[in-house]
Amino acid sequence: MCLATSADGITWTKPVLNLVSVNGSTANNIVADCSGVSVFLDTKPGVPSNEQYKMVCSNSAWSSADGIKFTKM
Repeated sequence: MCLATSADGITWTKPVLNLVSVNGSTANNIVADCSGVSVFLDTKPGVPSNEQYKMVCSNSAWSSADGIKFTKM
């Protein structure tokens, strides 16, 4: 899963996140190395701020405060 951002939905920027190594380099915009990914913002009352973003992969679940750096649940 990769991250790209846009202010207008037309022009996109791919930030260098230095999170996941590919071919010996972390100079990429990869957030997680998994397949079958769904990410959502959990807005239920009482959800800890460090778990507000959830990512469900084909074989695991993750949480994040910022939607970029995820911790396995």
